[in-house]
Amino acid sequence: MKTFIRISLFFLVLALFPGAAGPGPALADQTSSDAPRVQVAQPEPALSDQLFEELSDDYAVREGQAVPDPLEPVNRFFFQVNDKLYFYLLKPVAQGYKAVLPPPFREGIGNAFYNIGYPGRFVNNMLQARFGRALQETGIFVINTIFGFGGLLEPAEGIEALRPVPADKDTGLTLGTWGLDHGCYLVLPVLGPASVRDGVGKVGDYFLNPLSYVQPDLLGTGLKTGERVNSLSFRIGDYEDIKQGSMDPYTAVKDGYLQYRDAELDK
Repeated sequence: MKTFIRISLFFLVLALFPGAAGPGPALADQTSSDAPRVQVAQPEPALSDQLFEELSDDYAVREGQAVPDPLEPVNRFFFQVNDKLYFYLLKPVAQGYKAVLPPPFREGIGNAFYNIGYPGRFVNNMLQARFGRALQETGIFVINTIFGFGGLLEPAEGIEALRPVPADKDTGLTLGTWGLDHGCYLVLPVLGPASVRDGVGKVGDYFLNPLSYVQPDLLGTGLKTGERVNSLSFRIGDYEDIKQGSMDPYTAVKDGYLQYRDAELDK
């Protein structure tokens, strides 16, 4: 949007002040060679030149931070697969789930799932040398587990020393903290957008998730699916807004995901 505004401003300047791009030939023709020469101070760079320079800087930064997408044809295929999965399965299930359970119940279930994910957040904070946050995560987990009925409630929110809640850290972000770049962009079946770094991180997240050890395996898979449906029930319509507001939903989702992950890395 910033680049679009600058481009629009540039053409507006050219339309209103043609001289901003430099002196025209008509002015040169009207200057007599016999007229006394008056030394004039060098003018400031034209506004159009400044705009061009800023635009060039913007594109240079963007290209330097770009994440390659060499698997784009395959990624677009899986993007369409996930798109159909969302509209024909996940969304209807989440809508039915939302209609049956009122918000307080779904919020409690979401709190419990978040509480269960404590080991992953603790380990990744330790690996990122965020020892204070790891200790804070431990305090929140203990308080909510004991006094919040296993995490359904969040009494730790009332304890000033445990606020604000630390940013959620996963293995992909830990790898980024260690200096690993995204690598190339990926779209994973069912799991959605990722990168090589985050894809490797998901393997670590799997082993740090207590639900991965629930037996039988079918029960563990069901709990993870329930966690995803519960989370989606609060965000129904977000994906539709992205599709309607962009000419290429694939690119919009990719850019949004990468920007989100970069922002999470800085928290």
